[in-house]
Amino acid sequence: MGGNKIDPRLIEELLEEQPEIIGSAAVAVNRDTGIPVLVAAVEGLAPSDSEALKRLCHKRLGRGYMPHAIVRIDALPRDETGKVMRSALAARIKISSKDATTVKDPTSNLTDD
Repeated sequence: MGGNKIDPRLIEELLEEQPEIIGSAAVAVNRDTGIPVLVAAVEGLAPSDSEALKRLCHKRLGRGYMPHAIVRIDALPRDETGKVMRSALAARIKISSKDATTVKDPTSNLTDD
C-alpha cells in the first residue's frame, strides 16, 4: 500500500488474538476512485469495535498496518482446502470515496461494521 509491502498475516494474527474474533483476512480493495486501501474482514463471535481494532493495529504494528476499514463477515470465502480466497473477498468489498464501507453483492455474507 502506498509503495510499501504489507504482510497481511501480521494484521490477521493480531486481530485473531482478540477473543471475539475467530478468523480474519486483510486485503487490498480499490476505492471507487481506483486508489487501493487496506481492509480487514473479520469473522466474529460477537460484534467488535472496528475503531478500537484499527487503533490496536496502529499501536502494535505501526501506521502502515492500520486497516482503512474493518468489516464484519459471517464467513470468510474459502476454497476446498480451507484457504481464504482473498481475490473473491476483495471483489465483494467496496470502499467509496466518502469512506463508507458497502457490499457489492447484497446477498453476500459481508455486513457493514
